Amino acid sequence: MSSDSSSGVPLLYIYHPFEDRVPSAMPKIRSTGTPLGELKRTGDYQHVRISDTTYRVAELDDPYRQYCQCYVRLAKDRCILIDTGCGLGDLRGYIDEHINTEKLPYMVICTHAHFDHVAGNHTFEDVGVCFAGADPEWTMKVIGFKMRTLDNETLDVIKPFRVSRWLQDGELIALDGSEPAKPEASLHVRWTPGHSPDSVSLYDPQEHRLYVGDFLYPYASWDDPLSPPGGLWASFQGSDLPTYVDSLKKVQAFLAELKSKHGTEVTLACGHNSYKEDSSLVDSALQLILDVQAGKLPYTPHEVFELKMWEYISAVDPRAGLLLPADGHAPY
Repeated sequence: MSSDSSSGVPLLYIYHPFEDRVPSAMPKIRSTGTPLGELKRTGDYQHVRISDTTYRVAELDDPYRQYCQCYVRLAKDRCILIDTGCGLGDLRGYIDEHINTEKLPYMVICTHAHFDHVAGNHTFEDVGVCFAGADPEWTMKVIGFKMRTLDNETLDVIKPFRVSRWLQDGELIALDGSEPAKPEASLHVRWTPGHSPDSVSLYDPQEHRLYVGDFLYPYASWDDPLSPPGGLWASFQGSDLPTYVDSLKKVQAFLAELKSKHGTEVTLACGHNSYKEDSSLVDSALQLILDVQAGKLPYTPHEVFELKMWEYISAVDPRAGLLLPADGHAPY
């Protein structure tokens, strides 16, 4: 078995589910929705061209109500795909037909290990998938959990895939084929844990864009059928508010440095709800969490997976929301 020399962690195939890795404390949840086999799964996608070299790709008719936003960045010598969605169709075939028409070799990066960002990984088995190397054992373990969807259905869609690389904090991924990579022509890897221990963000200096996955995205109404409801989910096993605060401060400082030195205004490409969000959401999300920690904000109760949750919304920026378990224990 080979290993990644940068972390010493074995590279291996990951299968789902790993019943022996499911936490014993996971609650037994009664399904109340439509069985997954009866839900409409067309495998259709749509894409939006954000720039000459960057596209947002999203799944249609998502029965899991995630509508994950995947991103394709066409570099000089590779096609970089950020996240692979819920695996509802042939994502690779769609990208080959509509975006990567030059058949550039793929590099696939997942912003974290939650199911709605990794379930299409299996179609890239030949190249493998990159994750943040912050906590590889946690990343491998969480993919094995029987995750549950927002519609309270047991999920069993993740097919085998291969982890080919563990990305290090501060690492550069060349966009122009240069070796060694040049900062002005590379994706900058930034570990941003909080939503999950393995959350990673990627900064593109050529397009002034920061890909943030589920670390940041704007609030969506619970009545919106085309978005995962609520604000930032800090309610999973591995979520941690103090760590979230540290990561937000780190990104805040990074953005301030870019603006001070280069006058750069950065756009956030989020994992849900927005692919061109103003970076002021970083400040608003940070202040929201600090206010919640200080007990300054009221909450609205919700029930998710038959478990009680508390939702907080910023008093000054309606884009900033936060969902926490009422009893302090993550549902899964």
